[in-house]
Amino acid sequence: MEINAKQFFSRYKIEPRVIEDLTKRIKFSTIKKGKYFINYGEKMNRIGILLSGLLVSRYETESGDEIVSKFYYPQGDIIVVDYQSFKKQSSSNEAIRASEDSYLMTLSYDNFNFLLNNHSSLKEMALSFLEESYLNALERIRSLQILSREQRIRNFMEAHPILMQKITATDKASYLGMHRNIFSKKLKSL
Repeated sequence: MEINAKQFFSRYKIEPRVIEDLTKRIKFSTIKKGKYFINYGEKMNRIGILLSGLLVSRYETESGDEIVSKFYYPQGDIIVVDYQSFKKQSSSNEAIRASEDSYLMTLSYDNFNFLLNNHSSLKEMALSFLEESYLNALERIRSLQILSREQRIRNFMEAHPILMQKITATDKASYLGMHRNIFSKKLKSL
């Protein structure tokens, strides 16, 4: 897959000199279906920008169950990162795995920090992405706390129609905080 990094970043109204510096530091990578962007216990040493494909983030509970926490896809969240591990340079408590072949632009931890420290427009863009991610997380927490199962499923279907066809019922149910059998039964009744 051929992607022009300069063209991609020009969509975000970044100054040409900043785009030039960015494109010098970016690497392109392909993650095959079933392979990890990061696995449990690894240190997050890069941040990704998803150009195509689908990645699913999971964390493990104390009982060993895996819970789906996030989906990364081009029409939704494109910044692929366990931000806590990335920021603290600590072991990740998440695993981010490709559910289909995925293509990303990546920036190393050092290059990311260099760019933020030297280009205020990138710092503003990064803060905007972080704020959006934070607000999405708050909305998800609220929905798990106050919405019925049917309402959660309807909201998910409206917000992520593409994912309804691309991910398993088990992953959708996990993300929505319910067992797969309950999810399937409630989905049929809608």
